[in-house]
Amino acid sequence: MRFTLRLLVLTLVLSCTAIPPQPSYPIPRRPEGGVAEAKHGKVLGSSFDQINVAFALSRSLDRYFEAVAERLGYRRETPLEVWLDPEWASAATAFDTCIVVNPRMLQIEEHSGAATDEMCVAVDPRLLQPGQADGIMAHELTHWHAMFTPLRNLPQVAYEGLACKVVAEVVPGWDAAQRAALDPLIDAARARGDLPDLLARADMDVNSWTTPPFDERLEDLYALGFRLVDRIGIDPLIDAAEKGPVTLEEILAMAGVGPDGSGL
Repeated sequence: MRFTLRLLVLTLVLSCTAIPPQPSYPIPRRPEGGVAEAKHGKVLGSSFDQINVAFALSRSLDRYFEAVAERLGYRRETPLEVWLDPEWASAATAFDTCIVVNPRMLQIEEHSGAATDEMCVAVDPRLLQPGQADGIMAHELTHWHAMFTPLRNLPQVAYEGLACKVVAEVVPGWDAAQRAALDPLIDAARARGDLPDLLARADMDVNSWTTPPFDERLEDLYALGFRLVDRIGIDPLIDAAEKGPVTLEEILAMAGVGPDGSGL
């Protein structure tokens, strides 16, 4: 069970990438096969066999919509749509108009996928496993509520780390699970002596994160983000973002980490 949950967390956080407005590629086509209504939005599927996933996600949407907003201190009123799209080419992509999740990449034994936009969430329904819906929605709802707020003043590594930290605080069991999944990645980078390289990559934008050859360190960047925000705390991080753009150097200083990775 411990291994399964650790793998679930790794695949989840690697999939949940928030992209700034106006990405270089289009969002998927809006599904028209069915609807699972939720208080705070709806889940749209493309076929009847997605109904169980649709209702699972709708329950998670309502369960964490307010909890995430309350923790961040920001709340979006726009009705949210979750799209079940088994053909979405990316594991996870966050736009300014919807959250996108590829359900084929939600199987524990393969990948996990989720993404945030202004109006929708897209999910490949065939791969959603028990326990994933809550973590996926809490992470993506963090991006959803934060999308048009001062929290976008954070560098990408802190923005993703914030979403991981919110999940850890609001979803039962996910704090320990994320630590078990992500902490060993930092330890391994330290043992290899390449923490300085990891910190240098952390200052790139999300498009560079996901472009070869830099995407080889994607999981380490999520681990770094979680570690930094865990050190800083959500509230001090939000306070800093509300004062204006925050640099990576400022994030490292707040976390007590040197540019060479010392203190990490």
